[in-house]
Amino acid sequence: SASQVPIHVWVRQEGSRRLEESFQRLKLDNQRAQGKELISFNLDELNSEKRNVKNELKHYDSTFEKIYGRLPNRTEKEPMRPLYMYYKKLKQAIAKKEQELKGNPSNAKQTSNSERNRSRDSSAHSTGSAVGSLNVSG
Repeated sequence: SASQVPIHVWVRQEGSRRLEESFQRLKLDNQRAQGKELISFNLDELNSEKRNVKNELKHYDSTFEKIYGRLPNRTEKEPMRPLYMYYKKLKQAIAKKEQELKGNPSNAKQTSNSERNRSRDSSAHSTGSAVGSLNVSG
């Protein structure tokens, strides 16, 4: 049975396969997972995408738990890192969109070029440190 497989082997072999399957179900690729296009999503689309991504992350956790009797720790979640990064970008996009809606309901759909450039610059810098904790809150 799968429980005979050492955890580090399962994580290595199954991890990337499961990430790939999640990407397929979410219709994501490495390019889209950068989150650059999220700027064009409306709030409903962002929230729906966030829900779907969260379900994929939970699916990985619960599969691991079924086999090993506990939730994966941070190292064991590592194969799913690209999805955690995308999830984080979704949460940021949602917060930003909610701010825009609060500030000026009439032009929430409009995003100025300066804002677009600023968010691109900041996301380039944050990827390294962003993975502080691979967990799903919110």
